Amino acid sequence: MSREFLMLILALDLLVMGASGYVVWDRARAKAPPPKALRPPRPPPEPAPAEPAPAPAPAASTPTVKEATPPARSSAARNILFQYRDSVPKRVAIAGDFNDWSPQLMKKDKNYLWKIALLLEPGEYAYNFIVDGKMIRDPSNRDSTDAGRKIPSSLLKVRPR
Repeated sequence: MSREFLMLILALDLLVMGASGYVVWDRARAKAPPPKALRPPRPPPEPAPAEPAPAPAPAASTPTVKEATPPARSSAARNILFQYRDSVPKRVAIAGDFNDWSPQLMKKDKNYLWKIALLLEPGEYAYNFIVDGKMIRDPSNRDSTDAGRKIPSSLLKVRPR
């Protein structure tokens, strides 16, 4: 082999290694977390008073105020079991009219059956399962509605006892 040919191969090798090094450096720089923003220092906490001031005595004419109690469920409420069978998903939740479309996680048993039991009043409810972030209708329920949300949803009719 000639000396010129060996120098050409050496130059190409150096060019390839330099380009590879740049790609690695660029990817490492892109994945690095951004620098932390500087926060202003917190002011020191104010010292607590040595002795709290005595509270004024309530007036005799002040009516007694009771704490608010949560509304009791009516006896017509029913315990409804929702189930979804699939072995692939890592996370399944349910969202519907009964929980203001706020997802509630379901529990998986050893047979890959995802379950949740909810206490629902009689009425009609639109709902969907959220399987690994994707909203789907209940495959075991043929009744459906759009629930005014333009999302196809399963429809559940809870009858009174």
